[in-house]
Amino acid sequence: MRKHKNRKFIRKSCFTLFELLISVGLLVVLSVVLLRTLVLTSDYWIKTDEQAQMQADAKTLFSLLSDDLGNLIYTTSNGGFYAPLLVENNKLGIVTHSFVQTKSNTYSDVCKVVYEYTPGRVDRACSSDAEVDGDNLKTWDLSKGSSDFYLSLPVSGTVIDTVIEFTPKAYYFEGDDPTKLKELKEHTSSTLTSDKVRMIRVKLVLLPQKRHTEYNGLSSDEEKGAYIRKHGRIFYKMFWIKPTNQ
Repeated sequence: MRKHKNRKFIRKSCFTLFELLISVGLLVVLSVVLLRTLVLTSDYWIKTDEQAQMQADAKTLFSLLSDDLGNLIYTTSNGGFYAPLLVENNKLGIVTHSFVQTKSNTYSDVCKVVYEYTPGRVDRACSSDAEVDGDNLKTWDLSKGSSDFYLSLPVSGTVIDTVIEFTPKAYYFEGDDPTKLKELKEHTSSTLTSDKVRMIRVKLVLLPQKRHTEYNGLSSDEEKGAYIRKHGRIFYKMFWIKPTNQ
């Protein structure tokens, strides 16, 4: 009688094949859901980190441009000598104050500065080996075309290295009407000087550094555009230039 009861107890404590299959199925479904959640969380974290880095890179470049354009040199203290302005597809050249900090004091030197795009990065070059003060700005040959005026500047360093496009454009007011802003397209010192410019707009297209190789492997503009929309950021920044008589 006791043996019969033990067999009954053992029979009730075992899993049937149907119950085992249901358990395995539920475990598989739960594992897939958890794995998918982990992958999505990881992708979201990576994308958020990339977006934050691109935002920081754009802020770094725009901060430097704000400082340099905010200290733009129009003319010498003697008057009459307007510095050329270089605005090309991938290059921006200006004459500005470069503030130098020493142990004793802070002083300001006038120098040529060029921001130039090369594949993947924007470099900033400054004529630190040929600095002059404002009174001696006329010793530079201001009659040169802007491209020649800014030749042979030593590269002082890469500002950011996540760049796909860097496009500066200069604008001026047509006549005395402040509502008619037109793009300056000339690139000679006689027609394009810092005295004429009232606004510089910079377009900046960034991609995370590790995605540049994949981007460069794309063949069509449509594919590249879709890739930038998915992984990159496009920034526009306007820098207003104060007229010399204000």
